[in-house]
Amino acid sequence: MPEIHITDAEELQQWLAEGQAVLYDVREVWEYQEGHVDGAILVPLGNVVLNNISVPEDTNIKMVFMCKAGVRSHIACEKLISEGIERDLWNYAGSFLDWQVQGYPVVK
Repeated sequence: MPEIHITDAEELQQWLAEGQAVLYDVREVWEYQEGHVDGAILVPLGNVVLNNISVPEDTNIKMVFMCKAGVRSHIACEKLISEGIERDLWNYAGSFLDWQVQGYPVVK
């Protein structure tokens, strides 16, 4: 059964820079518009269903989920696992607030 792993800002930044991860932002549209990580794919939590998520064909590419504080992104991971996704998922538990505090770039 797939598992939910936790990652932090430093690890996520490295994965993104090296093309080792796809980042899904599960906040609302207005939150995303106020600022987001460059390249993050917006999929508001209410729209998170397996058919709405583009799953990378390369199983070595990590699927990482982010929200404002880490709760919605964990829910998104749980939802996809319950729908039958067949790969491990990653929750950036610190999420967008932590990303900013750590000084990583944000698109506004």
